[in-house]
Amino acid sequence: MKTGHTRFFSNWLWIILLLPCSLQAQYQKTYQESFSAASTLSINHQRGELRVVPSPNNQVRYELNVTFDARSQEDADKVLDAIRMDAQSGSNRLSLTTETGIKNMQTVNGRSSITLENGTKIRGVKDLEMSLVVYTPKVRELVIEDKYNDIEVADDLTANLNAKLYSSEANVGRISGALTLDAKYSEIDFQSMGDADLTIYDCDITMKGGGAIKLASKYSDFRATTVASLEADLYDDDVEMERVEGTLSITDKYSEIMIKACGNTRLDLYDSEISIAEVGNMTIKSKYTEFNLGRAYVIDFDVTYDDDFEVESATSLTADNSKYTTFVIDELTSKLIMESYDDEVKINRLGSKFSELSFNGKYTDLVIGLPGRFAYQIDMSTKYGDLKVDEDDFDFTRWVEKNGQIEAIGKTKNAGTQSPVFTIRGYDNNIRIN
Repeated sequence: MKTGHTRFFSNWLWIILLLPCSLQAQYQKTYQESFSAASTLSINHQRGELRVVPSPNNQVRYELNVTFDARSQEDADKVLDAIRMDAQSGSNRLSLTTETGIKNMQTVNGRSSITLENGTKIRGVKDLEMSLVVYTPKVRELVIEDKYNDIEVADDLTANLNAKLYSSEANVGRISGALTLDAKYSEIDFQSMGDADLTIYDCDITMKGGGAIKLASKYSDFRATTVASLEADLYDDDVEMERVEGTLSITDKYSEIMIKACGNTRLDLYDSEISIAEVGNMTIKSKYTEFNLGRAYVIDFDVTYDDDFEVESATSLTADNSKYTTFVIDELTSKLIMESYDDEVKINRLGSKFSELSFNGKYTDLVIGLPGRFAYQIDMSTKYGDLKVDEDDFDFTRWVEKNGQIEAIGKTKNAGTQSPVFTIRGYDNNIRIN
């Protein structure tokens, strides 16, 4: 049972604990200065929002607005005296760096304190925000270095942008020139730029348009509408693009890639998932990868190993070194050249002007669908295995089976000497043509 003395002591204890909070007030100061315009503007900011906006004149001006809570005017003055904007100009370059004079800030059990670089410790300072607005005419190069803040860069303020960001959220307007980006743990929305060199880690990037894009990425989401070309080195990323107008080059592990249209393409993939609706010529090296393609032209596999490959239509397919891969091709219009080991190959339909088939395989199932009244010739030499054709429409001039060796030469009844020849070699393959 609590006595009156106990209740009295408890009430005063709560008053004492709450007293520091009740004494706190908000303090504010704005720092500002103007400079002559420079071709290169460099901004290094921390602890608050950064906005880069058009200047109403041919000068650069900054406004640094500082707000925080403190227990007294004396404590507030110590903090404000430590904060300044370091401005360096020369050689047609202006550098702006926010200097807080703060060594560290910490909060323990709801009690906050700040330690300045000169060793002074101030208790009760919290919620420090330093928002910076930089007004500038258009510059040749804008350099931004920022951590933990929101960033906004207005349209057409710079030809070139060089940004180093850490745990930031940025919205960047049109850039007429080149972009260089080094970012970690950031979300960035770009409008458009010229060429770009991006190095990102665990970021979420969107862009509406760009020139030649070079991308090195890990654990990131990358979205783009239209770019001139893309060279990407990816690791466990998620990539979606509307259109790559020129060449596409991707080296990847473990990523999911979706592209609606691109030009000629080089792929080096490991355990990836890739979907392309429309693509030009392709050179591919892949392992454990799932392909889902729409319309393609020349497809050339340097190596394919244990992949799943599906394509709606292609002009030709060449696979010089294929193992354990499943191919499903809805239509192949011109040519098939394959060195195969234990694959499954299904071509639903050859084009009416299909001209060449050269197959050398081991333990592979090859199924080929023919258009109506398609004329062709067969030259087959294989050990073991099986060949099935429409015997009612086929004339064999040679068929020899001896000790597991099968040699067959023949043609459809409507074939001539100029009809395409299906050359088949190998060991224990199952071939079906119908």
